[in-house]
Amino acid sequence: MKLGKVTLQMSGVDLANLNESEIIEKIKSGCEAEGVDPESLGEINVYVNIEGTAVTAYYVCDSCKGAIRLN
Repeated sequence: MKLGKVTLQMSGVDLANLNESEIIEKIKSGCEAEGVDPESLGEINVYVNIEGTAVTAYYVCDSCKGAIRLN
């Protein structure tokens, strides 16, 4: 699996520390929970939203989609 485009939106936060391997691991867990084999995934697009102190990554690929909390 590899990340495609990562979009970052910031509202009320000056700095975000985003770790690619952490994002990928959480996405893999989310896909497994949906019954999708993470090893079969190709490119995944990620939209990161920072609202106040909450950092959420929304992801989508051909086989699955979802959201993960990054903080």
